[in-house]
Amino acid sequence: MAETIFKAGQVVYVNVPFTGNKGQKLRPALIINVYKDDIIILPITSNLRSNGILITKSDGAAEDSIIKLNNIFTISKDQIMHVFFELEKNKRKEVYTGLVSCFCQLLE
Repeated sequence: MAETIFKAGQVVYVNVPFTGNKGQKLRPALIINVYKDDIIILPITSNLRSNGILITKSDGAAEDSIIKLNNIFTISKDQIMHVFFELEKNKRKEVYTGLVSCFCQLLE
């Protein structure tokens, strides 16, 4: 079987460990960068009151959700269980613009 190639913009299902290695949970996430075996992701939540970027069914999501910009993870590609879909270029640009804005606020 061919190895899956991961790339920025893919929405994936990820096995995320809890702090202190006290278990793990499957969560959706957006890949924002790939470097060798390291995958940088942003978590996705169905809690629409969270701060972040809205993705909807028309974007490919199973349900309306929020890409959380304030919680960046680096994981191993082995933690990715499934690729759901890939965000369109305009939505990816919205995410990266939002990330830049979040980091710029730290300089104020």
